[in-house]
Amino acid sequence: MNVIVKKIIESSQLSIEEIFRTKNRCYTFVNPVSYLTARNEKELFSKFDGIFVDGSLLVMAIRLLFGKDIVRRSFDMTSIAPELFSYAEKDGKTIYIVASKQDDVEKAVKDFCCRYPKIKFAGYRNGYFSSEKERPCAGRFLYCRPPNI
Repeated sequence: MNVIVKKIIESSQLSIEEIFRTKNRCYTFVNPVSYLTARNEKELFSKFDGIFVDGSLLVMAIRLLFGKDIVRRSFDMTSIAPELFSYAEKDGKTIYIVASKQDDVEKAVKDFCCRYPKIKFAGYRNGYFSSEKERPCAGRFLYCRPPNI
């Protein structure tokens, strides 16, 4: 079993409360396509504190190949995002978003701001990095000082 699958299985066992209440953690989400990237970038992905599976196909593949039941946790409004935003709003937490294409992430953050007006967004950016210099804090986004939005 490779390091990425081990981290996915370990992350799946975390409760939502553990994920939100443990400070200075950085998580990412993989789908079947980005999982292939993760396999080629093991060193980078091993720096994340947790890796969640975004997609039922990858959940089923891990179940079939490794005999492990894992939870699908996607950063969308049908899974973990509403819980995270509610928690952040209630407890005054700050969020930095790294995701998708620039136009898409800008639209999403505007939507999040309308739905959750009390959330503090430290910043946002697309998830496409053209060089190692663009990868903030060597993959540790939570320790960066992001630009204002």
